[in-house]
Amino acid sequence: MLRVVTGDEAGEAFGLDRPVGEEVAGGVFDASSSSPSGLAFSNGNKTVTSTSGSNTLALLGVGFTSGVHSFAFRIDDDKEGDECSCVGVAIKPVTSFSYDSPSCRMIRGSNGQLYG
Repeated sequence: MLRVVTGDEAGEAFGLDRPVGEEVAGGVFDASSSSPSGLAFSNGNKTVTSTSGSNTLALLGVGFTSGVHSFAFRIDDDKEGDECSCVGVAIKPVTSFSYDSPSCRMIRGSNGQLYG
C-alpha cells in the first residue's frame, strides 16, 4: 500500500523534528564534492545544470548520521527521449559519479527504476 501524506501529517508519520518545508542550513549543492566536471552551479548553489551528456552527480552540502529526513527537489528541464534525471542519497566520499555508484541509492524520475 502506498499512501501520500503532506504537511504536519507527513512530519508526524516520519517522526520529523522540524516543520515540513523548513530550510536546513547547508541545504545547497556542494560543488567540491559533486562531479568534477559537467555541472554548472548557480543561484547560490541552489540550482545545478548538467552541461554534459555523461553521468554526473550533484551532492548537497548537508549530511546526517541518523534520523529521518526529507527533501524536495524540482526538475525544471529534462530532454524528451533522454529522461535520465535521478534523485537519491549518497554516502560520502563518493568515488563513482554515476547513478549506479555503489555509495548511492537513486530513483529515476521518468520510470521509477531504483539503483544501488
